[in-house]
Amino acid sequence: MKKVSLLIALCAAMMIAVPAMALELEVSGHYFIEHYNHSNETLDKDDARNEFSTMEFMAKPVFKINENITLTTQFTALEGHVWGVDDRDTDYSGIGKYDGSGENNFDWKAAYLTIKTPIGGFIAGRYIDTPWGTTFADSTASHGSNNRHKDRIMYVLPIGNTISGLVYQKMDEYDKDSDYTDADNFKAYAFSAYKEENWSTGLLVADYRYRSFTSTSILNAAFNKGYQAAYYAAIGDLASAAAAGAQATNAAASVGTAELDVWVFLPYFKGKFGNFGIETEFAYGTGEVDQGAYEYGSKDIDVEAIGYMFDVSYDFGPVSLMVGTTYIQGDTNFTDDETSAFGFLEENIDHERGFLLTSDTSGLEKTLGGSVEADPTNLTSVAGMSDMGNISGRSGITAMAGAQMFYFDIGWQALDNLELGLFVVKSAADDPPKTVTGKEWDDDHGVEYDFKVSWDIMDNLNFTGIIAHLDAGDFWKQGIEDKEIEDNTTFYGCLKVEF
Repeated sequence: MKKVSLLIALCAAMMIAVPAMALELEVSGHYFIEHYNHSNETLDKDDARNEFSTMEFMAKPVFKINENITLTTQFTALEGHVWGVDDRDTDYSGIGKYDGSGENNFDWKAAYLTIKTPIGGFIAGRYIDTPWGTTFADSTASHGSNNRHKDRIMYVLPIGNTISGLVYQKMDEYDKDSDYTDADNFKAYAFSAYKEENWSTGLLVADYRYRSFTSTSILNAAFNKGYQAAYYAAIGDLASAAAAGAQATNAAASVGTAELDVWVFLPYFKGKFGNFGIETEFAYGTGEVDQGAYEYGSKDIDVEAIGYMFDVSYDFGPVSLMVGTTYIQGDTNFTDDETSAFGFLEENIDHERGFLLTSDTSGLEKTLGGSVEADPTNLTSVAGMSDMGNISGRSGITAMAGAQMFYFDIGWQALDNLELGLFVVKSAADDPPKTVTGKEWDDDHGVEYDFKVSWDIMDNLNFTGIIAHLDAGDFWKQGIEDKEIEDNTTFYGCLKVEF
């Protein structure tokens, strides 16, 4: 209770101080309850139904110090709390994507200062991130309270209809209390966007510099050489076992010593012209991974990857139609000296083009399709690739294999407060993995059908319901011809109040 008591005391003190300080306080936020029912999320014929309820409270207090200075904060309570789970049980991880960890399940998410000056504005602190351009190639987390806040210093300069800026973002701190120097990971951004009333366009350029980067190639080598050592020892070839073991040890010791230098370019355009709408964004990344003194395999990995999305829409009175395509380049060979996996550079958890295949709200980033039964030649469990998962993010093999998706969405505003919809997406892997025997997986993810309802029950109170069905393709067989897979149907409901 100490954290909660401290929060109450802090808010009370600030409210008492409001008249004396001429401080303005605005609080916004939400509270929601969700229910999930996954019939077969691993797509295995013997999988059991996974059904549970979760909840979250989020508040965003904003303190306006004066006309030029604002302090913005955000905190959550009971985030991801699974009904029936004691949140004091920090080791619990038995249901779905949530583990209910953390005493009282309270987390202060963000605190940052906004300072306005005659020559632009400055933002400094733990920032509540906002997506760039369209929803493509963003990792701000579209679900719930946004777990992906960024430690940033940002300068923004608005001139007429143009807004430009520079961002320095610390990703990982390794110099503090360490024998190493210049070992931090950071990103730097420069952006400029032009906005009219009905359209906007812009360009973001990012420089990713990771001085303590975990190379998948090194992890893969540690795994492979470790297996070789065990194999040689089993057949009595102790000399070969010792040599392979030494290489595995060298690889394992080198984990985290690689350096990543990558440039990413993200131009976008979106607009609404009468009943016609268009959204498009292109992403291109190029650079290298320097594996330093690591002796096994290539020292340098060339990085070059692309991705894009293109959607068009048209409104027919109360009915809307959208068709589009998204391409995410994949690469499942991590033993050579290059990678073109777009998920290696940018996650896509905001780009929800299929509740099951791409959404972070479904919670299937790691669990869709279960685990890898026969590891691909170049993606191993030690390299963090033992999960299948959906297309979003970079946590599983499905994401690293990339995707080409084609989809359409039909929406019907049945009543002023009731909207119905149908979303259908056909998806295939861009670069399917191979089994240990060299057989390439099928590229067909399958077809997903999402039936959606959004009902504004009253002011500030909304119910969202989704019935999502994945007609699973042979990709999920993992190259095993006689593997039996079954479709998944998910029922999802969310009751949400915003204030």
